[in-house]
Amino acid sequence: MGGSRRPVALQLAGRSDLALVGPDNGLLWPAAVASGGVTQAVLLDRGAVRATVGDAVEASDPPESGAGAGGGSGSRQGPGAGPGAPPALGATFDGRDLFAPAGAALARGLPLESLGPQLDPDSLVHLPRPASSWQDGTLVADVASVDRFGNVQLAAGREELEMIGSSGRVRSPGGSFDALVARSFDALPTEELGIVLDSWGRMALVRNCASAAALLGLRRGDVVRLEPGDPAQIDTGSAGE
Repeated sequence: MGGSRRPVALQLAGRSDLALVGPDNGLLWPAAVASGGVTQAVLLDRGAVRATVGDAVEASDPPESGAGAGGGSGSRQGPGAGPGAPPALGATFDGRDLFAPAGAALARGLPLESLGPQLDPDSLVHLPRPASSWQDGTLVADVASVDRFGNVQLAAGREELEMIGSSGRVRSPGGSFDALVARSFDALPTEELGIVLDSWGRMALVRNCASAAALLGLRRGDVVRLEPGDPAQIDTGSAGE
């Protein structure tokens, strides 16, 4: 939907055939970084984008024929008048009215700068990246995501899990709970809190047939503290993600 965030298009480093189009709300930044970074950014101009839509309609219209005096069925009545003319760009449906036409224009080979004024790539919104670290023998980890089953993915991976040992103590907004380290859900007793390595290679707090998020009172962006079952295994100088 339209709003205060800037509509942008981004050219990616090393990929002249690939650009990102969308709102400058931080969601484009991780994809841009994963693709090598941003070499060029523009602020999408509604007038410029609409002009590309009009050009596309003109190119696709059949040749005019049978135009009578005074403007018959074959004559054009100006922008927006005919059935094939592009609709006016709205202010509340940017996905359809701004981002999709801009993406189509780039796919047709139009240069990025034709869609609006240049932006400094460093001015783009960056979302804070979830992280983890060891503090006084305790793993402090951000909650990266919570799925619809209540599984809690942490910003920590295999190395941190191995340092936790066979069990740990989880401290969260919902309280303090013991958790078993397990290879899979079914290795845990029903509704038991566990710590597993998920399919993304991330540590996750889970419960067999129940919601870990509900028990722990967690949502994305929260912070969890995990105390290893065997503190002797911890090298407090180790860095997290």
